[in-house]
Order: sequence, then C-alpha cells, then structure tokens
Amino acid sequence: MDEEVLIKDLEEKLLLQKIRSSREELEKLISPDFIEYGSSGKIYNYLGTIAHLLANAGGTFKYTFINFKTRRLSDDFILALYILEIEKNHKIIITNRSSLWRREEDTEHAAWRIVFHQGTRVTR
Repeated sequence: MDEEVLIKDLEEKLLLQKIRSSREELEKLISPDFIEYGSSGKIYNYLGTIAHLLANAGGTFKYTFINFKTRRLSDDFILALYILEIEKNHKIIITNRSSLWRREEDTEHAAWRIVFHQGTRVTR
C-alpha cells in the first residue's frame, strides 16, 4: 500500500466514532509520547487526548480532506499535511492540520502511531 494512502487511512480512522469510542482502538493509533496543539489552543498529552476523545465520541459529522500530502522524514517518521473541512450541526469548520506519524515496534508487528498533531482554524 502506498504510504500516503496508508497515513490518510490512519488519519481517517481517528475521525471515526467507533474508533473514538474505543480505548483499545485509540491506543493502537496514538503513541504514549503523543502531544497535540489543538485548534482550541489547548495542549493535550496522550492520556488527555484519549480521555477527551472518549468523552466526546458521540455525534456524527461529515469531513473532507483537502490537499492531503505526506513527506517521509526518515524510515520511521512521516509528516502528514492537509486541510480538513468538518460539517457538524450545520456549521462548517476548516482547519489546517499537521500530524507526525512514527513507526513503533509492537509485540506483534511494527505499527504506525501518531506522535504529534496540530490543528489551526482558518476562515474561508
């Protein structure tokens, strides 16, 4: 599988309600070293992010990825850069996003996990 497709698939998984409502699934995708600079201005660590996602897993929204690109930084790091348009409760929110994914050795296999994310709200 093309690595850009793989990383986009992982980013999409983090938006799915069934993933956001499962601690086990979130732990597969999020590294214990994780840090997020959220679009709200808040900074989240691993435990805070998982708690926040689990507490806010309800509701449905539509999302569109725009200009999704990746850059390989090393064998074990890939940077994802994109714009995300989210439609929720008849409102549209647009954010510039960047994520850093790291290949981490797992007991069964090497898995890609997100280690950094930043979202910045923009206006149309």
